[in-house]
Amino acid sequence: MRKFQDLLDASLAKSSIESAGIDCFLADAYQIGHVGPVSLQVRRGDLDVANGILDQPIPESFEVEGVGNFQQPRCPACGSLDVNSEDVNSAASVDSAQMQWKCQTCQHEWQDANAGA
Repeated sequence: MRKFQDLLDASLAKSSIESAGIDCFLADAYQIGHVGPVSLQVRRGDLDVANGILDQPIPESFEVEGVGNFQQPRCPACGSLDVNSEDVNSAASVDSAQMQWKCQTCQHEWQDANAGA
């Protein structure tokens, strides 16, 4: 169905498809020493619906239950909403969590303590 360059992106797509009640699996994702794209597979009959889910645009903001409105960060270099994040442990400030961001469009990376707030 679709190929992804890393397991994280493939897993996020898999979760989106599964949340719509469509069975899917990641092919070759967990082989020892696996190098290369990870394939997300669905049944032939579910292909159009699954592609429709994955082709939806990234929302600029959305409600998170128990948290409130989440504003999707934009890449400061190209303005894309297609960004991924992970927590960064800062030795200088244990109290303020920072996020390491990477744009999937232009590959720009940056840190931001307030992104998404």
